[in-house]
Amino acid sequence: MKALKWIGIALVALVVIGAIFGGGKDKAPATVENESGSTQQAAQEAPEAAPAQEQAIKVSAKKLHQDYEDNEAAADDVYKGKQLEVSGKIASIDKDAFDNTIVWLKAKDEFNRVMAKMSEAEAPKAKTLKKGQEVTVSCKGSTRIIGSPTLDECAIL
Repeated sequence: MKALKWIGIALVALVVIGAIFGGGKDKAPATVENESGSTQQAAQEAPEAAPAQEQAIKVSAKKLHQDYEDNEAAADDVYKGKQLEVSGKIASIDKDAFDNTIVWLKAKDEFNRVMAKMSEAEAPKAKTLKKGQEVTVSCKGSTRIIGSPTLDECAIL
């Protein structure tokens, strides 16, 4: 019975890690075989007209964290997939297992933080920041993972 418990914990941990660092990018383009038997890259569907630039939601790290604490499902409706401008004090600047630069914003204390995963282009700029510095990041809202709201594709404003 204990073995099943540990297997369950391991599976949950793998799902969480996959959600944080999940793939999906760098997929190879589809190929098709033409009449002569050779392959070529499939034509991409023409994208629809780009929608008008959405207005970024401006929110503090403290409020974002509190909204997820109060009601994660409702907070996802407001923030997930939306463009956000999140302001706060830097708790730490770290690297994840895949060498991505992560800027942690303080929400309440050292244990309540918001995770801002920097875009590759912004990583060098993030390395110039200091713990305790006030910063605003422009990111795509994600969801809450292990108690921390997460932000993707972040740029420093």
